[in-house]
Amino acid sequence: MVSSDKDELVKVSLGIDLKDMRAYFRVCPFCLKENATGFDFKEGGGVVYEIYVFCKSCKAKWYVSLSTWGTLKGAQLVNASSEGKGNELLQSEQPLEFWQEMALKGLRSSSPSTQSETVVKEREVITREVVKVRCPYCRRLYDESDGKCPNCGASR
Repeated sequence: MVSSDKDELVKVSLGIDLKDMRAYFRVCPFCLKENATGFDFKEGGGVVYEIYVFCKSCKAKWYVSLSTWGTLKGAQLVNASSEGKGNELLQSEQPLEFWQEMALKGLRSSSPSTQSETVVKEREVITREVVKVRCPYCRRLYDESDGKCPNCGASR
């Protein structure tokens, strides 16, 4: 059966659209691979009665539970990743948002830091003390290194 046929069978049998579920498992929360998840179904008599999500990369697997009204309720981890990630979450059912948020947190923590590195350049500043003297004629201050008052022209 082609994937689109399976999608249709799930929609007819359970009244849910797999596009909704794909949104929650776009990224595997353990290996953080994008678009690596697939679906497995248990069916009998042309009716789907169980849905599983699995990661093609790390082999993690979830059983998807539905409410009595046929809406997506949550997912229970039934197989941890091949590296053992998720062992502490085995057999615990969590809302679909939990798995989605876990994947997003993992992506954020694994991405390289975007913080800009501040480069500090040292600059040598040479300060020179300038001694001011008062002109005895006009009483204005001027630099001691000047030979005469820039205001009135009187010599020191």
